[in-house]
Formats: sequence, C-alpha cells, structure tokens
Amino acid sequence: MVAEHYKLSPRQKQIVRYLLSGALTDRELAKRMRTAAGTVDTQLLRIFTKMHARSRAEVLYGFVREGKRIRPWPSRTHPPRQRPSPSPSSVSR
Repeated sequence: MVAEHYKLSPRQKQIVRYLLSGALTDRELAKRMRTAAGTVDTQLLRIFTKMHARSRAEVLYGFVREGKRIRPWPSRTHPPRQRPSPSPSSVSR
C-alpha cells in the first residue's frame, strides 16, 4: 500500500482517510479528529514531506496514481472509538 511505502503514521493515515472522504480544511479535519487545527497542519506538512508533495491534491493523486488505497471506514462518521483498558485498581479479583 502507498501508506506503508511512505511510512505514514496511524495519525497521518487517518488524515488521508478524511481527505479521501471529502474533508478539505484544517478546521474540518480537526473537528472530525477531535484535535487542534495546528496539529492537523503539522501532520499534513509531515505527509507532504514524506510523499514529496506540495498540496493535498498531490497527496490524493499519489494514492490514485498507484491504484492503491487506505482502507476506508464504512461510513463518513468518526472511526470507532477504542474502549480504555480497565485500570488495575478497578479490576475485581
């Protein structure tokens, strides 16, 4: 897959998934990812560097050109939340 070729982190893969689903602004991405717009901007710059891209369009083109994809989520909603693991003190013995 393209994501593995460029060694994208899980967070960067998440951003690309949202870009593929139509999120276009940093604010939109930040809202969907529940993070700050500055964090999104930093991660986008890291993606651009890893993929030798200058824009979001070039990043998406890289995935289309290679004919490979990041596995999308089943819907345009947020990814499934992971349940926190129980703390040792709350586990009954």
